[in-house]
Order: sequence, then structure tokens, then C-alpha cells
Amino acid sequence: MPDKLAPSPSNSLRTPLISGEDQLANERYFGIGVIAAVIANVLFGVQRFATEMLGTRETGWWVNVFGTVTLAALYFYYKAGQSQRFRLCVHLGIGLCAICLLVPVRYGMISSSWWLTVWPTERTCMDLAGLNLLMDSATN
Repeated sequence: MPDKLAPSPSNSLRTPLISGEDQLANERYFGIGVIAAVIANVLFGVQRFATEMLGTRETGWWVNVFGTVTLAALYFYYKAGQSQRFRLCVHLGIGLCAICLLVPVRYGMISSSWWLTVWPTERTCMDLAGLNLLMDSATN
């Protein structure tokens, strides 16, 4: 496996060698994922806000507003320097999505069955991005 790795010019971590075309595809997938997460946060935020306003139950709608704003900011930060910020933005995006999914549980909002697809999807995206080596080394 070491023959597939090369020193990264930007830091001391070793990064997988992928073609420019694959990197462009990874960046496109990441952009689509962030946009989808922003849309989901907007929809959940509106639904939870309406539920809270029409009833007496707290829903934690503010988490989705926070998620929308921070993911949108992350997307624009990423677009300003795509190749240099890709890894950082992937990890921050996954972390923000996890927070936006878990905090509403405190308000008694149970997650739908799609929540179960988050981790396999995240793993697939990491494989596409060549980040599986990092995940494997962190879990061993």
C-alpha cells in the first residue's frame, strides 16, 4: 500500500494519489452533498418551526437554522480554495450534519429511518474522496 501514497506538498500527512479528474469528481460530489444538506436543513427547520409555533412542544428548529447557515458558509469557504480546503471541508461538513441530526433528539424529535443511511453514505463518500485510509487508521 505505501506505493500508492505520496508526500503532500501542503502538509506532512501522506495523501493518496488520485488523478485530477477523480479529484474534480470528488469535489463535485462534495458540493452536491453540501447543497443537499442545506436544503434538508431548510425543510426540517421550517417543519420544526411550524410544529413549535402551532403546538406547545419545543422542537429545536434553531439547530436546522444553525446547520443551514454554517453549511452554506462552509460551502462558500470551500469554493474559495477548493483543492486546498477539500479534506477540511469534508470533515467539517460531516460533523455539522451529525450535530444537526443529533441535537433535536434532546427535544424528543426522533429521527426517521433515513438517518440509518447517514453513516454508510458518509463512508462511501470518504471512499470516493480517498479518505478511507484516514478512517481505517483512526479505528484501529
